[in-house]
Amino acid sequence: MIWLTWRQHRSEVFTVTIAVVVLAVPLLVTGHILMSAYQQLRVDQCLAQPGHGAYPDILGAFTKQLGSFRLATEWLNLLPALLGMLVGAPLVARELERSTYQLVWTQSVTRSRWLVIKLGVVLGGSLLASAILTVLLIWWRTPFDQLQGELSPQAFDYEGTVPLAYVAFAFALGVA
Repeated sequence: MIWLTWRQHRSEVFTVTIAVVVLAVPLLVTGHILMSAYQQLRVDQCLAQPGHGAYPDILGAFTKQLGSFRLATEWLNLLPALLGMLVGAPLVARELERSTYQLVWTQSVTRSRWLVIKLGVVLGGSLLASAILTVLLIWWRTPFDQLQGELSPQAFDYEGTVPLAYVAFAFALGVA
């Protein structure tokens, strides 16, 4: 059953893998730029001082110089929902449209087992892709998190389990 699910959804796996790589390359490149600017401007030393009042020009220069990178990633908030819906929506509908579910149900696989394996494998792959991007975004956002905190509104949607929950919800919505 897992082999059949792989055969039916290998194009989605390749498409999502290519999308993750295409998104990872600019994040890695700009992340190294962010980290080097963070270290060159010695922002960490400014943040270590109580009140941050002694170095407003350095903190302002870092935010002004590299704030455009943060604005460029704002659209990545929609990516988990888009992934979940585009992968989840045709999952069962395609089976019903092409009547391939009848072939599977005439085999030794029960209907519930077919549905659980099909949904589980595809949802697991979607969650894995989202987890990879989440880890990459957490690393990328480290300088901004140290400036504004990890619970700022900009950081909350990109870090932790929130993107995974977005994927799972959008996947369930797409399947339904």
